[in-house]
Amino acid sequence: PASLFVVPITDGAPVPLSKKHNFLLEEEANIYTGGGQALIPVLKNEDDAFISLLQVDLFSFTFSIQHSSTSMLTGLDLSADGSMVAVTAENAGLFTLWSGKTAQIAVSSPGETLYSPVFSKDRQRIFVLRQKEGQPADFCVAAANSAGLTELFSGVLPPDTSLGQTFAHRFSIFEPETE
Repeated sequence: PASLFVVPITDGAPVPLSKKHNFLLEEEANIYTGGGQALIPVLKNEDDAFISLLQVDLFSFTFSIQHSSTSMLTGLDLSADGSMVAVTAENAGLFTLWSGKTAQIAVSSPGETLYSPVFSKDRQRIFVLRQKEGQPADFCVAAANSAGLTELFSGVLPPDTSLGQTFAHRFSIFEPETE
């Protein structure tokens, strides 16, 4: 498994992020950054079945585990200012994490999974895909600070897993610049 290193720009020599812990990364781990923070899905040890979320302060290189999942994660995003995390998990729903607190924004119904949360630029909304077993997905939006989902449209085809695609490959959010 991959390990986590920091490469300083000035001398370019890789330095292990932690000398105390050897967090393990999946082969193609995504690193989410925003507001001087990085969020990295990690395994705490080789026997871990579920992903934990490691938050790293990119200025002091201090880190903490923000969330340890009890089910398989189906997506996560870090807000642009680095203050809030959105997480979707199999058979659980959509959650937000901030300042050591957790809020459940949406609950998955039986046979339904939420995927690939994405924050709006202003951190007020979260876009997410909702899929009922064997059906195309619905593209939904939720307020980041209260419960409930609103369907915007349906018919998003599932990813081709034989090509390594995930639901995160199925859409991107583009918001116009506002003055």
